[in-house]
Amino acid sequence: MDIDPSAQNYPGLKIEQENYEPIDTYEQLMQFIADQDFELLGDPGTQFSYSNDAYALLGAIIERVSGKSYEQYVYDHILSPCGMKYSCFMIEEYGDYENITTCYAEDSSEGTKRIIPAPIWWDAPSMRAAGFLKSTAGDMLRYAEIFRNAGVVNGKRILSEESVKEMVKPHIQTQPGRFYGYGLMITPDYFGTTLVEHGGGLKAISAQLSILPEKGVSGVVLTNLAGVPAARVMQLAFNAYAGREVEASHISFEEYEIGEERLEQYQGEYESNEGMKVSIVIKDGKPVLISQKAEIPIMFVKENAFIAYVNDSTEIAEILVDDNNEPWGISYHFRQFPKVSTKQVVK
Repeated sequence: MDIDPSAQNYPGLKIEQENYEPIDTYEQLMQFIADQDFELLGDPGTQFSYSNDAYALLGAIIERVSGKSYEQYVYDHILSPCGMKYSCFMIEEYGDYENITTCYAEDSSEGTKRIIPAPIWWDAPSMRAAGFLKSTAGDMLRYAEIFRNAGVVNGKRILSEESVKEMVKPHIQTQPGRFYGYGLMITPDYFGTTLVEHGGGLKAISAQLSILPEKGVSGVVLTNLAGVPAARVMQLAFNAYAGREVEASHISFEEYEIGEERLEQYQGEYESNEGMKVSIVIKDGKPVLISQKAEIPIMFVKENAFIAYVNDSTEIAEILVDDNNEPWGISYHFRQFPKVSTKQVVK
């Protein structure tokens, strides 16, 4: 888990905050989306911007095609046949099972960061296809067998080999060298092999599932605190497993000397359709990305691409330009952020 730019020529959606009723059903979600005034980012298959709402709509499609609730379909066709007996959508389904983690949150209300218990599990019925499944590392490794073992788990065929191939095929580029398949991120050249992965986060959750099908290796990281760099933990674990230097990276970068005039064009605020905001500013003569009030150092590696150093991880971002080479947005964190302000902020 994008919106409206201030310039009228940029596609997107901006939702004004009003007194909406809770969106608990797919019908309410679809009606809410239908009530919005937006333009598509591009023709189908030409643009990529991760959307939680779009994943929710996949749940509605599954219900209409199968005639079952989304949750029941997942139980019948994935969780039960894979033997994922500790995976449930609702915490109440665990009954008197005691080995359940406590949720935690970060609190900065008193001027210092501290970690506090946040025991209430978050749920959104219309968004369960976008997340909200409770699981364990052991169960998620059983699920990973679908992609590590060409659709077979515990001797049972869960998915056809052809369907697995389609899911892990690079369908559209999300970053240089990284692509999206069907519900999975694909890196075709990860130290000479294919990496299939996906991560996610909600309240009190950071998670990462990574598979190296050609090597027969799977890994999962589950944490009970949002914002933990689970993907980075997984990268370091894979490096250790392969006998590489812990900090080894499958890609390398050289700094690109971007012109001052071009950098000034990039300054300003950018906003996704989901309401996420980032800004590019100049501080002490260096470009900085502002995201969630944090100042993130960035380094340009091409005229229209930079890397951001986030939570001990390196994330690639791309400046989006129109046919006249004018910047109109940023592709960052797997989302498109159209530019909403050209105001320069210099510190």
